[in-house]
Amino acid sequence: MTLPDGARGQALAVGLVVFAALTAWAGAAIPLQDWHASRAGLLERRQALAQRMEDVAASVPQLQRAAAGLNTTTGAGTLLAGASDALAGAVLQGRAETLSAAAGIAPSSIELLPAEPAGEYRRISLRLTTTGPWPGFIRLLQSIGQDSPRLLIDDLQVQQAPSVTAGPSPPVAAVFTIIGFRAGTQSPAAAR
Repeated sequence: MTLPDGARGQALAVGLVVFAALTAWAGAAIPLQDWHASRAGLLERRQALAQRMEDVAASVPQLQRAAAGLNTTTGAGTLLAGASDALAGAVLQGRAETLSAAAGIAPSSIELLPAEPAGEYRRISLRLTTTGPWPGFIRLLQSIGQDSPRLLIDDLQVQQAPSVTAGPSPPVAAVFTIIGFRAGTQSPAAAR
């Protein structure tokens, strides 16, 4: 077989060169372009991450000032008064008795639980057992939640109390824990 010559041979030669160039382009240049595009995308994501990290790092001093401000404002409105756990427990018991009386509920028992460390604070808890009308019990829970210093309610157990009289508001028996916090300025051994 002989190769064409003349114009036809030149056209075939140009076609083969174009085909070889396109094959080389598809085999080498396109993968290189894809690799370059993926690396450019990775670089953009890393630059965006670096910018976010710089923004977060720049906000740290402001957050530290805000946190320091929170630590200095904690006081009479949020913590129980008392130089020891026993004194803070007495304050908490007095608040529980006052709030119960205001709600028309008489506690049948109040038990001071052992104090526990809670970060920079001491957790002071007491277990309250009450029996009374449902509306009074709800008033008691609301007043505990709105009291100052801030108090929390935990381990709430409510059931209908036995009653000899029928009425619109049957009595309920409730057992729950009231939690307050005091500044933890001393060691746990000294707090006892």
